Amino acid sequence: MAYQQVDCSSWAELLQEVMRAMRRFENTHHGSPVPFFRGHSSAIYQLLPGLLRHGRPTGPYNEYDEKNFYYEFRARAGALLNPGLTSWDVLFLMQHHGVPTRLLDWTESFATALYFALEGAQSDADIWLLDPYLLNQQEGNTNDIIDVESHFESDYFHLFIDPDGCPRPARTAVAIYPRRQIARLASQHGLFTLHLAKDALEDLQQPWLTRFHLIASAIPEANHLLKVLGVNDFSLFPDLDGLSRFLRKRMHGGYGMMA
Repeated sequence: MAYQQVDCSSWAELLQEVMRAMRRFENTHHGSPVPFFRGHSSAIYQLLPGLLRHGRPTGPYNEYDEKNFYYEFRARAGALLNPGLTSWDVLFLMQHHGVPTRLLDWTESFATALYFALEGAQSDADIWLLDPYLLNQQEGNTNDIIDVESHFESDYFHLFIDPDGCPRPARTAVAIYPRRQIARLASQHGLFTLHLAKDALEDLQQPWLTRFHLIASAIPEANHLLKVLGVNDFSLFPDLDGLSRFLRKRMHGGYGMMA
């Protein structure tokens, strides 16, 4: 196991350890470094996107499934899609609406990652911190977080759906910035890793990751902090579905009542 694991028995310990890791991260990278955070409500979840997991009874999805997802989504969405969208934009929309893709969601916001770690947690929860610069240096031959529209030689379609012969942009995965044209992506401070291999990031034996493990008894206190900060379903999902979930929880005592 190359990643560092930090076990936290209280919310205060979690916050202290995250701040310590952030100071190390900022001392390593100059300028305004952006770490990636991701929350898991179960310790068995892997850092692997939906397309590369075992998505069907017969086994993992394959390259033909990826092509079919893309073509079917574009064809059936029809007038719901802006005709000016790039194939990267379409990929981001597919991920946003739950189609299995080779993208894994991350966020710049620790509070957002904490929300997803606690949402539905039945026991302990995990928050991952990824050093995207180290990942890209080792896997993508670049020192930067990648803007897919300007960095890659080809677009998503010509890299993965109908390859045009251009080399793939990484060996296993790279950290990328999406264009935040989707309201949820903007409100969640969303980022992605783009995966090319079926290896979970935590299995690659590289020091990109820190795993903060929060025990179940500390979860109520962490949930209270999210309430104080105003991080909830509607703040992260600014649409009618998010508002409905927020109201249901509020009326059942999940968020409390406003004066």
